[in-house]
Amino acid sequence: MKRFIISFLFVCAILPFVCAQDAEYLLLRHNYVVNNDGTSDYTLRKELQLLRNRSFANYGQTYIVYNPAFESVKINEAYTLLKNGTRMPLPDNAVIEQL
Repeated sequence: MKRFIISFLFVCAILPFVCAQDAEYLLLRHNYVVNNDGTSDYTLRKELQLLRNRSFANYGQTYIVYNPAFESVKINEAYTLLKNGTRMPLPDNAVIEQL
């Protein structure tokens, strides 16, 4: 019985470290609009709070898959909201068409 209690306490002590989150979605909104001429508009609004350093590798990039032969992508607004509330605009080299 003593071994079971010690094992249980050990699992309870280490569980928060194993199950800790790297990031938390505050808002995730997808909006699709089909126009009268057959074209469509897709809007993605994503607010993500990164909680750890390693979350940049998993959550820091967004890929848009499209065929440039007949589709085009227009980025209306992209920025990073820092913890102090200031907006950091997207750098010029942040959007790479080949990716």
